[in-house]
Amino acid sequence: MAGVGGCDFSGDIHLDFLGDGEFHLVFDVDQATLEHWLAEAPPWEQREWKHGPVLDEIGWHCGFGASGMSADPAGGGPDKKINEIELEHVLGSKQIWYVARDRAPQWEHGDILIVDPEHNRVWYSRWDL
Repeated sequence: MAGVGGCDFSGDIHLDFLGDGEFHLVFDVDQATLEHWLAEAPPWEQREWKHGPVLDEIGWHCGFGASGMSADPAGGGPDKKINEIELEHVLGSKQIWYVARDRAPQWEHGDILIVDPEHNRVWYSRWDL
């Protein structure tokens, strides 16, 4: 994929019995790629990108491996993991653009795509609770 840097971190933690959990991916891209993506319509048939911060009823579902069901209780995983402070910063930032999709009542299943032009970073989460 043109313009994509190295993957900073990713994770896929789901419970065996119900399949509840979260898949997340965070990666860096160059500024030109971000500007191109933001000039296009967002995914999931959304009309437009939203400006941050992310609404609380959406943001508390996506833990990106730092919190909630997607957190690794054993403390394992990749060498570079997001921490809760970084997660709170991105979800609460007025600089981000995002789009979210509710796949069940009250965001029990959903997706969010966050574009952070300040840090040239893209965040994606898909959760099932």
